[in-house]
Amino acid sequence: MWTNKDKVLFRILHQFGSSDLERQIKRSSHFFSKLQQPPEYVMIFGYYDLSKKLFVWLNNMNYQMERFIQEGYRPLFGSDETWKKLLHPVVPLSISDKNVIPYLMEILNARYRVIRLIEKNVEIYALVTLPYVKQTFDFNKFNTAMYLYRMDDKYEKKYSKKGKIMETIKRRKI
Repeated sequence: MWTNKDKVLFRILHQFGSSDLERQIKRSSHFFSKLQQPPEYVMIFGYYDLSKKLFVWLNNMNYQMERFIQEGYRPLFGSDETWKKLLHPVVPLSISDKNVIPYLMEILNARYRVIRLIEKNVEIYALVTLPYVKQTFDFNKFNTAMYLYRMDDKYEKKYSKKGKIMETIKRRKI
């Protein structure tokens, strides 16, 4: 189901996720768990079922994200082939790729923080307003890295076959 180009996006998201977004989600989740009063906005957008290896969208957030991406972030992706697959109501993702959608939600929704709630074999994700938790993510660096994703298939295959996507990004000092 996932093409080489999709996997390039996943690698870019993992690179930025492991260096910054994961820490942001953990901080937000911890802060959320300590709140005395509920935040102004809480919207559960989906969950990842560890046993079935599926991400399931909730509350029609996939349709809202589709409109949101089309209106403001389409140039970031260059094409709609990967993000449309990620916005299906049920998305099969390996355990190693389970954070792709939450990372993308954290990147594209600067006004809200993503939190993770863990229940048995399910990781639940929500968008919340947490005024005291500031976003530390550098969108400009991400946009520069996305250049590799937007490139034509020949360029992408040349680097992804050799496993050099991240090396290329590091050489560019992104």
